[in-house]
Amino acid sequence: MFLALSSSINLMADACISFNNISNGNYKKNIEVNFILLFDLDSNCPAYFDRITCWPPTEAGVRRVLPCPEHIFPNARSETYASRLCTNKSQWEERSHYELCIGCSPIEPTDFVFLIN
Repeated sequence: MFLALSSSINLMADACISFNNISNGNYKKNIEVNFILLFDLDSNCPAYFDRITCWPPTEAGVRRVLPCPEHIFPNARSETYASRLCTNKSQWEERSHYELCIGCSPIEPTDFVFLIN
């Protein structure tokens, strides 16, 4: 069971990489602790697969917002979203935020930009 799940996660990570390699030619592959990262030559956070969502390359200082993935959160309302911050140092924050996808109340946005892919 674990091997099948691991293979499935690796396939989804590869799909994330392939999609971003096609649309962003200046990225290169790098494997790190079972997570696939794409490193940009600019000051962006790289494309990143967190085992739930493929986060596309994002500008430093921007909170990326994507619809809740239906395959994981089938009961999420259409207006809910997941988010992840690309810090000013061009590094993804420690974890993605799926709280709204499971029905938690939103935190009021302050000074970040929403990008919907």
